[in-house]
Amino acid sequence: VTGLSAQISSNSIVLNWGDLDGEGLSYGVERRSRGKEESKFAEIAKVTESTYTDSDVSSGNTYLYRVFAKNEFGTGIGSNVVPVRYIKIEAPTGPTKLTAEAIESYVSLDWEAGDDLATGYTIDRKLGSEGSFSTIGTTSTTTAFTDVTVTKGITYTYVVYASNESGNSLPSAEVTLTFD
Repeated sequence: VTGLSAQISSNSIVLNWGDLDGEGLSYGVERRSRGKEESKFAEIAKVTESTYTDSDVSSGNTYLYRVFAKNEFGTGIGSNVVPVRYIKIEAPTGPTKLTAEAIESYVSLDWEAGDDLATGYTIDRKLGSEGSFSTIGTTSTTTAFTDVTVTKGITYTYVVYASNESGNSLPSAEVTLTFD
């Protein structure tokens, strides 16, 4: 087995490795924990695909992984050992200080990040102050958005959510603007 790699997800560690060709081939995934709980390598899964998601992880622990190819003739040479320190990813704090400004043919929105955990933002809008919000756009870590789908004389209310792989924050405070 070659190229073992690991990626931290919201509540798990995802392992990937180079797939080998062969009939009746499976992979034995082994794990060892280091830190609060020391352990020896032990098989935690037997899979037929070249990926495995370990959901039995605790924040603050370091895990070492290795993978062995297996078939009816025995077990092959193990992969490289990959250490992963698992830290649970928290949802970001909601954006603050949302402002909206009408400029000629669009509305310019700006806000401040609540913290540095956001990997993106979702912008929601509703007509007037009643009704329900719908998503009108997203950004990466940029804290500004331009709404070009506005009509003169209409009142709009906006909110922004921060997000990462753990989910969405609470919404920002609402801001209402009549586009003139």
